[in-house]
Amino acid sequence: MEKLKKEIHELVDKLEKGLCGEKSVESIVLIHLKQLLQAMEGSDKNESELIGAIFSELRRFWLDSVPWCSNLSKDIEKLIIMFSDIRQ
Repeated sequence: MEKLKKEIHELVDKLEKGLCGEKSVESIVLIHLKQLLQAMEGSDKNESELIGAIFSELRRFWLDSVPWCSNLSKDIEKLIIMFSDIRQ
């Protein structure tokens, strides 16, 4: 889980350094990522379920709204795969 948190932090840093509008895809992804990091600070079962729910929301947003071949899409896909591997 620590490696996943590190990857999320790196993507948050990358998105915060970029210029993005308030309603942009990047800013919405940033909200999801910050929610994930906040939920990951806890370690009990409720946080685990919350993390899964946030990842589900991020995945849905990624599929519906993030341009498919963009770098952002690839970064999100990497996080989703890492999370899936942890849950198995």
